[in-house]
Amino acid sequence: MAKFVEGCIRHGEEILRHEDAVNGITYSLRENISNGEIGLYQKMIQGNGVVYDLIAEFENLDVADCFLDCILTGEVPVDCGLIKCELCGILLRNLESSHLQNKHGIPIAWYQEQFPDSRIISDGTLNAVSEAASARSNDWWNGRRRRKDA
Repeated sequence: MAKFVEGCIRHGEEILRHEDAVNGITYSLRENISNGEIGLYQKMIQGNGVVYDLIAEFENLDVADCFLDCILTGEVPVDCGLIKCELCGILLRNLESSHLQNKHGIPIAWYQEQFPDSRIISDGTLNAVSEAASARSNDWWNGRRRRKDA
C-alpha cells in the first residue's frame, strides 16, 4: 500500500497525504479540509511553471490509497476513468492529439496504428457524453409530448 506522508503536510486548506513518483511522473494525493474532498493530482511542467492537474477524486482515503497503489505498480484499473499514454505513461482523461503532437511529435493516426488496442477516450468521458446525450434526448422527447398534449 502507498504510505501516507508522515504527519501530513498542510498547505492552507489542503493536506498533502502522499506524494510519489513513477516513470518520472509525480503523483500527489491531497485532501481538502473545508469540504473533505480527496483528489489525486499529477505534476506537470507547463512553460516555466509546475501545475498539479486533478486526475481523479475519491470518496475516502482507503479508495484513494488503493487506486494510488494501482498506479504505482503499473496496474491501472480499466474502470478508473483514466487512460495511459503508451509512449510516456502519463495518465489522462482522454488522449488528445495536442498531447501526442506537443509531447511526442506524432499525429494521433500514427499512435492508433502503433497501439491499436490502446484507448484514446476514457470510460469516464464516454459515460459523461452518454448521460448528457440521454438527458437532451429526454428533454426533447418530453417537450414534444407536452406540445402534443396541449
